[in-house]
Amino acid sequence: MGQSLQRSGKRRGQGLVGGGQPGRPAGVRSRAQQGLGSSGKADYATIAYNAATGARLWVSRYNGPGDGFDYAAKVVVSPDGTKVYVTGSIYGGPTDGRDYATIAYDASTGARLWVSIYRGRTAKGAGATAIVVSPDGGTVYVTGKATTGLNMVGFGTVAYDAATGAQLWVSLYHPPDEIAAASAIGVSPGGKAVFVTGISAAVNVPDQGATVAYDAATGDQLWAESGDSALEVATSQAISPDGGTVFVTGYGFSRGAYLDTVAYDAATGAKLWETAGPGGQAFSVAASPDGTAVFITGFAEARANKYVTVAYDAATGKRLWGSRYIAPSGFGGIANAVAVSPDGHSVYATGGSGGATSESDYATVAYDAATGAQLWARRYNGPANGPDAATALAVSLARRIVFVTGYSTGATSGYDWATIAYRT
Repeated sequence: MGQSLQRSGKRRGQGLVGGGQPGRPAGVRSRAQQGLGSSGKADYATIAYNAATGARLWVSRYNGPGDGFDYAAKVVVSPDGTKVYVTGSIYGGPTDGRDYATIAYDASTGARLWVSIYRGRTAKGAGATAIVVSPDGGTVYVTGKATTGLNMVGFGTVAYDAATGAQLWVSLYHPPDEIAAASAIGVSPGGKAVFVTGISAAVNVPDQGATVAYDAATGDQLWAESGDSALEVATSQAISPDGGTVFVTGYGFSRGAYLDTVAYDAATGAKLWETAGPGGQAFSVAASPDGTAVFITGFAEARANKYVTVAYDAATGKRLWGSRYIAPSGFGGIANAVAVSPDGHSVYATGGSGGATSESDYATVAYDAATGAQLWARRYNGPANGPDAATALAVSLARRIVFVTGYSTGATSGYDWATIAYRT
């Protein structure tokens, strides 16, 4: 998740209720991305939809103080469903370069409540990449890539008061003699700890996945793990429902391209288990609601890229099952996101997949969580018959509706946003 679509139930007339047969569109909901502003440069843009009908409810835009290219990265919703938080990278001006900008909106109206900027300073490509809200809704945590010292670049994690946007603390991390960039953030179910995952790199040595734990109240570093596994690029993390384990997934290249998933003790950072394979790359991880299993998704390199979704025993790392989805074209499939149904019975993966007569399409696949058997697969090809790919998904808590979103090629408009809901 840190997913782009925050899970939520029915609220304030934006119910997750709609018609349709299994696997067919039923409704949509809020998301954030970027769109061109009046100056011709990209701004943040956040859109809310009625979950039952897909009707657009509001659009809110944000142009940073430097009037440059601003890119929203992630959006989350507060636990009570009243606020929406967006973060990403903005151009702060010629003296600031790239900065973080985090914005709070009223979920019902789209009215902007506050904006908080953290100066990324001189870090190349600086900006926020992930966001999460504390379980009690009181704090917003943001992480990304920022300058951490003289000529040093690493994780920059910031905590904000969710009501006012006031900065509570900043914690910076970089491994010795290396640079680092964060890709995912999570908070423990009890709200006591924050976990940040990303990549660290140094000259002439393999990259390493890195995970850091912070005290959620103070930002004090509790532990850091980097270089203790074969994981080279960490892309996603999940926390067990009891808060005892942090699961990190991604990939490595030292033995040829391979999937890799690591489980850490959330209290100490001790590695509990690690499992690698088959060849490919993983981009998303999710834990089952009962804490017994963990699921990853990405692609497998077996003559041609195919979706691959793998289930592991959460306690031991033993592989439970692995399932592949082959595109109609026979190649070109990459799954970007995975989620589990609230009852734990189904697992969903979505991404981009080559069509039989089209370029990449949305492809969303449902699996039986216990066996890995494919339950259904649904595809979406945009109006231009061009490149389309889903980048995020979520499952409603109130009803088993799956929401996917990403980019789609329009007939005359170039790349558009497309958000789809499926009743399962």
